[in-house]
Amino acid sequence: MVNGVLTNTGHSVLFRVDNTTRQHVNFTGGPLSYKYQLHHIHIHYGLDDGMGSEHTINGHTFPAEMKNLKVISDFRETHSIIYMR
Repeated sequence: MVNGVLTNTGHSVLFRVDNTTRQHVNFTGGPLSYKYQLHHIHIHYGLDDGMGSEHTINGHTFPAEMKNLKVISDFRETHSIIYMR
C-alpha cells in the first residue's frame, strides 16, 4: 500500500506520495544506475477525448496523459535531489 494525497487541480489529477513512511515505490534494475523513488503521479486530461495529452504519438493526441516524477533515492539523504521525468 502507498499513502499519499490525491488532488484535483482543475486541469489535472495529482497524487503526491507520502515518502515519510517506510514504504516507498522504487524503480531499479535494467539500464538504471540508481534506485529511483516515486515522488508523484500527474494525470493530465482534457475537456474532450481528443485534447488531454501534452504529447503526441505519430501526430495522434489522447484523452489523457500520465507522468510520474521520481527522485534518486541515494541523493535524497544528502539533500541533493535530482529529478527525472
